[in-house]
Parts: sequence; structure tokens; C-alpha cells
Amino acid sequence: MNKNGSPYYKRFASIVLGIARRALSPFSNKFSKKTYTQPQLAACICLMKHERKPYRDVVDELEELRGLFGLDKAPHYTTLQKFFRRIPMRVWDAMLSFAFRLFGLKRMDAAIDSTGYEGRNASYHYLWRIGEERHRRVFTKHSIVVDPKTKAIAASSSNRRYESDNKTFIPLMKKAAEMVKIGKILADKGYNP
Repeated sequence: MNKNGSPYYKRFASIVLGIARRALSPFSNKFSKKTYTQPQLAACICLMKHERKPYRDVVDELEELRGLFGLDKAPHYTTLQKFFRRIPMRVWDAMLSFAFRLFGLKRMDAAIDSTGYEGRNASYHYLWRIGEERHRRVFTKHSIVVDPKTKAIAASSSNRRYESDNKTFIPLMKKAAEMVKIGKILADKGYNP
């Protein structure tokens, strides 16, 4: 299937690029290589997250979709990794709020949940073989507030601390309440004080 001609991918690329252009300057500084713009790389990251693919696999997809994203050639996967690490969380939050406003919601019920995942790609067997297994695991916890009807993400936070979900509850709900009026709140037992 030719995804480059697909109306879905054309719409996805135009929306994501539009949001990224509002949140990011074209280049990070005057010494930038100017091979790719920051909005192009942000759109590539959004496609990777949307398709649930790792960095290496999304590059193959981008080779087919590069015309839609305005790319002369698909970026190397390490370019995407470095870009994602370099951009502060507040920029991703700004892009998220621009995207949420596209739904035009004035009021919503909110569902809040979190998940944790390993912050590095090395296998435990490899770490054991080189004697690194005794080091502390790199752990990231990600929490989101979502409208259950539209699946629109109103707020998001990420941290590397081991802490209870209820400590992130109030800051996340305040962040969501800045954009939309909150009705009922759905949460699991992890958010009990």
C-alpha cells in the first residue's frame, strides 16, 4: 500500500507539522546544520509514537512518507533520538495543548493513569555479563489525563522518581483544568491518598 497517497497520512502530517511549527522555531540555533527543521523532526517523533514503532523502524516508514513531511531524505534514527532528548518537556506540553485545543472541548470528564517503563535499551543479560547489573535501573514514569470520549490528551507529565501516583494527581489535574472545565474524574486505586 502506498501510504504517501493516503488521505489519512496527508491529514496526519499536515496537522502535526502545523502544531509543531506553532511550538518550535525552525532551527535550534544559528549554527544548526539546517538539514531538517525542528518541526519536521517533531512530526517524525509524533509519527513514531502514533505508529508505536522504535526509532529504527520509523525511519523506513519515513522513507515512504518523506514527501508529506517535507523531507528530502529520511533522518537517521540517531538524529531522532538526539532531537527527542534535547527538546525540553515544556515544548512537548505546548504541542500537546495546541493539539488538545483542536478538539474544541469546553468541558470533559477526565481519566487519569500512569505507566512506568525502562529508560534504557540494554538487556539485563548484557548488563549482567559486563558487571553493570548492580547499578540502579533507569526508570521513567509517565502520567496522562485523557477525555475518555474523544481520547484527547489534556495533560501529561514524566519523571524519573519512584513515587506514588497520588503525588502527581493534583499538578496534572491543575494543568488539565487550565484548558478545559473538568467534570467527573476516573482514576484507579493508585491515586487514593
